Amino acid sequence: MGGMEMNVRNRQTQSIADAQIEKGQGQDMGNNQHQRHGHESCPDEEAIMKQVIEQSVERAVKKTFAILGVDINDPESVEEFRQDLRFGKRMRKMADHGQLALVAMFFMGLGWALYEGIKAKLGMHS
Repeated sequence: MGGMEMNVRNRQTQSIADAQIEKGQGQDMGNNQHQRHGHESCPDEEAIMKQVIEQSVERAVKKTFAILGVDINDPESVEEFRQDLRFGKRMRKMADHGQLALVAMFFMGLGWALYEGIKAKLGMHS
């Protein structure tokens, strides 16, 4: 949500609090003034803030997935993204196992070369 939209929401929230103070709703004037400064909130203000937060989160999630090329409103797009993630996980695991196999083959080759070198030094032929 842009800064201007947040300012509008803040002014709306402030207007609600001001209207409640003018109507004498809630507790005495001092306590309502206390509420206006964020120490305590009225139910209307809480509902507005909750709505603003939910809208902001929803927009952020949609933007994030849009950057990744996923339309979260399209189940096929979401499922394709999930399959891509699963494929990436499988590839990573295979790469991890492949690296282990490569390291094992290297040490086996090194051991075989060492064994053959010792055999040649000792004059042992097979």
